[in-house]
Amino acid sequence: ETTKNLHRGFKVKIPEKATMAIYLSELSQMSIPGDWDWGGFIEPAFCFLGPNLKADFQFISDFSVERGYFNPAGYRLIVAPFLQFTSKKSAQTLLDAVSNGTTLLISDPEAFSYLPDGTIPQEQRRLLFGEVKVEPTTRQMQQASSEAVDFLKTCGNIKLKVPPPTLMNLLGKTFKFIPDKDSQVLMRYENGAPAAIIRKYGK
Repeated sequence: ETTKNLHRGFKVKIPEKATMAIYLSELSQMSIPGDWDWGGFIEPAFCFLGPNLKADFQFISDFSVERGYFNPAGYRLIVAPFLQFTSKKSAQTLLDAVSNGTTLLISDPEAFSYLPDGTIPQEQRRLLFGEVKVEPTTRQMQQASSEAVDFLKTCGNIKLKVPPPTLMNLLGKTFKFIPDKDSQVLMRYENGAPAAIIRKYGK
């Protein structure tokens, strides 16, 4: 709405604080071989919140959270596009925000896989994912349609390409979920496989 009013020439009040954030993992970035471009992990999240939703958001990182520059609890929605590695402190700070009402949208099937020493943060993964399993598919991009559940009940049928088209036309693997009893399927691929799920933290 702010963008529309600006284009119309109206005077608008710019929000002083973003309500959404893209969470960057500098630990995960350091795990990427030197000839890879980690921008490919971030751009779909940017395109989702920026050009598509035209939302007010900012970038925050695990290092900035650890040092106290940002508090994840201050955001309504946090998108984590690449979070394979995490420290205990940054993970706990992020999970504390989720337990206090922040919605965490994870688009990395390997999120919370490792601590810096290579061990697996089993408890954090259990709290977030429960018994949910994720499996790769053989396709790079698929059409997904929403289910009439939870907050999508009143949204009508939403169709998205997964992963979403980006400014650089990047493609990656698509994944399907095997939900547990505490999960709801939000979107399905054309073949019926779950493309996105929602579950309550700690279930």
